[in-house]
Amino acid sequence: MADDQTTLALQEARNEQQRLRDDQQRLIDQVARLQREARERQRAEEEARRNEPRTIRDLYVPRANDVKGPITLPDYIGDPPNFGSGVVSLIQQNCFNGLDSENPHDHLNNFLQCVQTVKNFDANSEYISLALFPFSLRDKAKFWFNSLPKGSIGTWTELTTIFLEKYFPVKRTAKLKAQITSFKQGYDEPFEDAWERFNRLIQNCPHHNLSQLTVVDTFYDVLSQQRRTMVDYSAGGSIVDKDPREVLDLFERLAQQQQWSNRESVRGQKGRYEVDEMAMLRAKVDALQLRLEKGEGTSKMV
Repeated sequence: MADDQTTLALQEARNEQQRLRDDQQRLIDQVARLQREARERQRAEEEARRNEPRTIRDLYVPRANDVKGPITLPDYIGDPPNFGSGVVSLIQQNCFNGLDSENPHDHLNNFLQCVQTVKNFDANSEYISLALFPFSLRDKAKFWFNSLPKGSIGTWTELTTIFLEKYFPVKRTAKLKAQITSFKQGYDEPFEDAWERFNRLIQNCPHHNLSQLTVVDTFYDVLSQQRRTMVDYSAGGSIVDKDPREVLDLFERLAQQQQWSNRESVRGQKGRYEVDEMAMLRAKVDALQLRLEKGEGTSKMV
């Protein structure tokens, strides 16, 4: 009997909690609806004022409604945020000026890393991103942004699309793509340095649309003979037996291992022929160590 009463009491408590949650959600929905209606009335009043007859004198004097940016902010869930000077200052430390030397992809990534620290970002990412993005622009980029049609941007997707179309045109994409496909390893350039430089080219143009096979072939074909030997030996014989993704991972592991060992420091200390012989031997040792770290049997290495 006591157990039944306890169960009943727990059920009633759960029901009461659910009713409270439902009431709270109804209040939130009601507040959001009232805020939305207020904004709609304000927009209607502004539109009506813009359509009012104006004298010649009035036409020569700007009105507050004439000074409006290209962004139309979406509805905000809860109370609109009061952005502190800290987050604005953080964003302005990485401003985009609109110069050819700047990378718009890097700017968007840096901007998102900053704004994601704002409270309630997940629930209001569109509002927060759109509200703070203008603070990340300066000089030519700021002038271009302010010249966009008023209220023409309403989503983060629309903003990033128009931003990348402006600062990452087809001509720039073609130039960076050509730098990737024409990549060359420098004379006596260490494997890890070449791989890092090649990766930077890839990151500068993430929409290069090159297949993983093309990326693998481009980098592998420019390697010196001893480096190709190292790669093939690490692949268990030849990279042609591997998936392109596996080969890219192999490049990364070899670069990390080469950087860690720092064996390239012996270059230039001896004759050319002796260095080549040592480099070939080191390549085999590096590959052998890498396969041992992966746990492969020694019988396959003979």
